[in-house]
Parts: sequence; structure tokens; C-alpha cells
Amino acid sequence: MPHQPIGLKSAVLALCFVCALAGEKNFWIAKSYTEWNEKEVKELLSRSPWSKSIPIGPPATGSGEGLSGGARGGGGFPRGGAVGVEDGEVGGGRRGPASGSPAGRPSDVLITWYSEPIRQAMARSVTLRDPNAPAEELDRFLNYPDSPYFNILVIGWTAGPGESGEQAIQKLRDETFLEKKNKEKIRVADVIPPKTRVQPLVLLFPKIADGKPAVTLEDKEVTLRTRSGQTTVRAKFKLAEMVIKAEPAL
Repeated sequence: MPHQPIGLKSAVLALCFVCALAGEKNFWIAKSYTEWNEKEVKELLSRSPWSKSIPIGPPATGSGEGLSGGARGGGGFPRGGAVGVEDGEVGGGRRGPASGSPAGRPSDVLITWYSEPIRQAMARSVTLRDPNAPAEELDRFLNYPDSPYFNILVIGWTAGPGESGEQAIQKLRDETFLEKKNKEKIRVADVIPPKTRVQPLVLLFPKIADGKPAVTLEDKEVTLRTRSGQTTVRAKFKLAEMVIKAEPAL
């Protein structure tokens, strides 16, 4: 399937600010994205119905670099909250450090459903840093073309020790799926690996399966199951919360 390499470091940097921020509940509904402040943008990108930050291991030793660009999928980036016991779970062996984790804190995997609210938050992060940002840069997010896939970004993903790139990606293809509440599984359609350690892994899931929508609001929730290194990662998304103006924002 055709994909187009993309990279917008200025917008994706915001995804590294994984922090516990209160913010106004559902401000993404109450206010236009052009009115979101920096704290709200960070919250939406790291701790919201669309984004979950999951601690997966010992303190990271990285430099705290931001993310840069990166994946194939269309317009501005691939399309596609802090996790409690009921929302996310991790199990497995050794963990690899995630980019951006300060020393002394657990490394994280940030899982982001790349939907319209997330793209708006990325566009807003650009204008907060540069009010005169070129319109074409913002259009890559705000006018993102439709896709036959749900795109999920996994930031901080690492291969297992001793695995080659091809081995790690094949393992992802074998072990990555969305699981609905009725235990029905939606297998990943494609995996787009990061080209550098500061880029996200992109998982593509079909929007249509067996001639019908793969995910609907009636499913109530869907759980992403995947791996980072030797660590099994599970992130639950509550579909009823992923709604804007009574429409699913997936």
C-alpha cells in the first residue's frame, strides 16, 4: 500500500510532554482548538481519551529529545491520560527506555490515536510557539486527507534485545491487534517502523473489516495490545469518550 514519508518536528515535540495536568474537563468540546492554552494542548496529547502514557520500566537515561516527524500515510503525519490500573497494563521482561523520560523516572510508552482532536492539538502547539507559522504547515494537520486506516502512534517503542529490525517488526505484526469488548480481534494491517529512536512507531488498523465498520460506538471500548521490546503493552480506549459533537473522533 502506498505511503508517503512525513516529518514535522515542530508539531510532534508536544507529544514528549507527558505530565499530569488537570485542565478543564472536556475543554476540547467546550472551546475551539484555537483557544486551547499550552497546558491543555499537553494534556490532550498525553492524558486524554485519545492518548495514554504507560510506564514500562526503569528510569531512562536518554537526553530527553523531542520527537521528530515521521511516518508514511498522507498529509501532515500518519492518520490514524495517564493510565490507571483499569485503563492500561504492562507485563513482561526487560524494558527499554523511551525517548524523553527524565532521569530518575520510569520510561514511558505514549500511545496516541491520531484523530482530529490530536491533529488540532498538534496544529495549536505550532501556533503557540510561532503565531506566524505558515498556513501550509498547519494544513497538514487541519486538512488531513481521509484514510482507510485508523492510525495509532506508539512513542518510545523499542525492539527487544538481540532482535533485528525485521524480526522486531514481524513480531509486532504477529502480536499487535485491537480487541473489542466482545473479544473480537482486529489485526494490524501494517506497521511503519520509526527511522530513528525519536520517531514514533505507527500502527495501521482497517476501518472496514468483513464489509462492515471495524469499530463503532456500540463496541463501547477497544484495547490495543502490542509490544515494546520484551514488554507486553495494553491500552484501553473508551469509545464513548472519543466523541466530538456527538460524532466519533477516531
